[in-house]
Formats: sequence, C-alpha cells, structure tokens
Amino acid sequence: MASPGGISGGEVKDGLKPTVLVVDDEESICKVLGRFLKQQMRLSCDTFSDPEEALRTFDRGRYSAAIVDVRMPELDGLELM
Repeated sequence: MASPGGISGGEVKDGLKPTVLVVDDEESICKVLGRFLKQQMRLSCDTFSDPEEALRTFDRGRYSAAIVDVRMPELDGLELM
C-alpha cells in the first residue's frame, strides 16, 4: 500500500531511498524502531538516543520523516524539530 506521498516501504524515488530520523532517549526504543523500519518497511534510518548528537549531525533535506520522543530530559522533541 502506498503512502499519501506515493512512496511505499523501501521504494526508491529520484534514486534515493527514503530515510527516517529516529530520536528517543531510551536506546531500546531506538533499536526496536530502527529494526522495524529497516526490516519490515525496508527504509533507511538513522537512530539517536542523544538528542544533542542528533542535532549536531542533522542534515537538512536528508530525512523524509522523523519519529521523535516529545519528552526527553536534555532537549525535548519539539525543541529538536
């Protein structure tokens, strides 16, 4: 099933595989989401358990979507976005 943007899991558009940014201060959540996105959805993803590190390495335009924890101690998801 295609998403509203017309890209289904793992589909390549313009030669680029969709990449999802995952940021959660709980490393286990990052691992589970990362595994699901890669294995089940066939998407590329970058996971970060440290929001500051995610912010330092953030590359605008690289990500098709983001899954971000709204409640993190150092920097909440809304501030990050």
